[in-house]
Amino acid sequence: MKKSVLLLIPCLLLVSCNKTPELEYKVYEVKTFQPYFKQVEGGNDDRWPLPEGFDNYNKLLEGAGNYLKDNISTITYSKISKDEILTSDMFKDFGPNQIILFEGHGSFSKWDEYDVECHSVMWTGKDVMYVDKDDDDHQNQRLVIADNWNDAITSNFVDYYCGDLTGSLIYLGNCYSGRDVTFAQSFLNKGAAAVVGNSHTTQALYNSCVEYTTIKYLGIINPETNKTYTLYEALQKAKEIYGKNDKEHEPVAHGSEPFIFGNPNFCLSEFKK
Repeated sequence: MKKSVLLLIPCLLLVSCNKTPELEYKVYEVKTFQPYFKQVEGGNDDRWPLPEGFDNYNKLLEGAGNYLKDNISTITYSKISKDEILTSDMFKDFGPNQIILFEGHGSFSKWDEYDVECHSVMWTGKDVMYVDKDDDDHQNQRLVIADNWNDAITSNFVDYYCGDLTGSLIYLGNCYSGRDVTFAQSFLNKGAAAVVGNSHTTQALYNSCVEYTTIKYLGIINPETNKTYTLYEALQKAKEIYGKNDKEHEPVAHGSEPFIFGNPNFCLSEFKK
């Protein structure tokens, strides 16, 4: 009888060693502007509960800037403007790779002083009862007088005073800031990567919560991509929490919705090569 022979064949167990690619964060500078800081305020509300840690929604814009600064080492928070009139010097100081966040008032349509349609405008925080004939900004419709004699910035103001905005994100947290593309396009023409604007008259609490949440998620890792959330993904997260528009939780609201103009894939991180 032949003896059976047991052959032992060595087997190599292969273990997957895939690693999540290392992230590299981009360098950005945050600036926030609230010309109506004391006027726009309020506590908690069942319609749009304030994010944890806040007792007043006029603190959310600064909170968004601080969140990015505290969680991403390449981000600085260089400008906090509260109850200051928006000026040409502020706009001249805008530059590449900045995150510029506004919260305040705005409007859309034609203005009684010139009877011309200026599209979306941003109120500066300054009341103007009359215009000097030698006032160059008003004569060239860079500034117009809006409702209730409020001085307001037009797209011409951005065209004239802003320099290179390459790679920057602009969030226009004002009513009507995204009613059409004209105002947003003035920033994009200067090289801004993306602009967020509101489609209509906007509930202040809704705007503040959505703006804060969108900016915060830009600094959070998306588990599905292993990168920080893109602007589109971050805005969608905010809308999931607070509603696609302000009418979902407030029937008398106009249904204002924030929209992205420019690159929806704006992101604060990228994989190292």
